[in-house]
Amino acid sequence: MLNFLLRRIVAGLATLVVALFLMYLLVDAAINPLQDLMESTAPNKQQLIDARIEELGDWRGKTLARIRKLIKQADPGVVEEWKWGVPVWSHAGIICTGEVYKSAVKTTFAKGASLEDPTGLFNSSLEGNTRRAIDF
Repeated sequence: MLNFLLRRIVAGLATLVVALFLMYLLVDAAINPLQDLMESTAPNKQQLIDARIEELGDWRGKTLARIRKLIKQADPGVVEEWKWGVPVWSHAGIICTGEVYKSAVKTTFAKGASLEDPTGLFNSSLEGNTRRAIDF
């Protein structure tokens, strides 16, 4: 009986080691899913953001351009995207979006509710449990 249990334990451990090794190989061989977006020259990212800024042509365009510049300075590895008709900045997940309205340029932080805000910088979308925003 003891011999049977030891064989089962050894077989289970061997299976676990083989599975872990296969997972290691798969993860090692995986490609970056954002690589094509980072290298793409398609007009669905920076060019669309540039076009939106130019299209506004007023204080909102200047404000959005300034926000964009600050985000790129704060995180040089940020990925610019165009989703839902607005600029989106990501780095291992969405950081924030830049929405433009008649009376405001809103920067919505996807996980803003989890951030400390001792100076009260967030002034919009305060009622949610996940997002927070700054209206300029």
